Parts: sequence; C-alpha cells; structure tokens
Amino acid sequence: EFTITLGEIERRGNADTLGVQGLLTSFLPAKLPPLDYGPISPCARVTLSNGSGFQWMQRMTPKTSDLVVKGKGDTPSFRAEAGINDEARLSIHVSATSSYYQKHVTAARKRGEERRFCYASCWKVWPKEVTIEGGSPDASAVHGVYNRADCRQTTNQSCMYVREAQGSMP
Repeated sequence: EFTITLGEIERRGNADTLGVQGLLTSFLPAKLPPLDYGPISPCARVTLSNGSGFQWMQRMTPKTSDLVVKGKGDTPSFRAEAGINDEARLSIHVSATSSYYQKHVTAARKRGEERRFCYASCWKVWPKEVTIEGGSPDASAVHGVYNRADCRQTTNQSCMYVREAQGSMP
C-alpha cells in the first residue's frame, strides 16, 4: 500500500511542516509465518517538505543492543493510584496455590509466565525519572532522560514517560 499525504505532514509546537509525504506499507508480515498481528508500520517513507527538503527513510533490519536503564525518584504506581493494597497481592498468591487453578498455573509457568502470579517487590512505586544509556551506536537514538508524564488514563496503566529535549533531539 502506498499512501500519499499532501499538506500538513508534521506539527511540533506551533510550527507546521507542509509538504508531500508517501508511506509504503508491506502487508507481507501479516501473511507469512511468523504472523505479525495488529498495526503494521510503514517500511519506507519519502518526504518533500518546505522545511527540510527531500528525505528518504527506510526501516532498518532489527538489531539487538544491551542498554542500561536506571530509575530515580518515586511516584505511586498504577495499582497504588487505583487503591489496590496488600490484600490484592496476597489474594493472587492464594489463588495461584489453590488446587482449582493448578492446571492453569502449571501451564503458564511452562511458558515462562512466572510473574503472572505475583507482584514485583516494587509494585507500589514507579520511578519518576528513567535514564537510558549504553548499547551500540545504533541505539543512541533512545538515550536520554525520560520523566513520567502527569497525565493519566492515556496509556496502558498510565505508564507514559516523555524524554527531555537534548539540543535538536526532542
């Protein structure tokens, strides 16, 4: 599928970027095993804009990189904000050990889903700030300091972190 957008193609703050943008999307990942479900991102993009001229971008081959992620400061977790207390944590443990659920618990553990039946030790607090660093040079695009956004109910479990701007990088 090739989609063409004419007019406003990007908005950052009060500045609009006008131009033409073409997005090429291949649906092959949804048709060949292993199947990809859900939205499929474009595999190539061509842009001709009033601000930066002609640009061509294509999706790169996925790579693995080891990153260092550090949290700092405390904010209440989604569960704590929703009023979930220690009783909920204990009831999950009791359910997981009851004979009624043993078949499901055993099957899930064989699939590697150990955390499904327990809360992490730090379930009441999440970091206020997350720093990502290290890894290969290709991973440097995600490096930076991310702050937990104050908005709630926008993402799954209200867990949205926004990166602090660094020079020309948003």
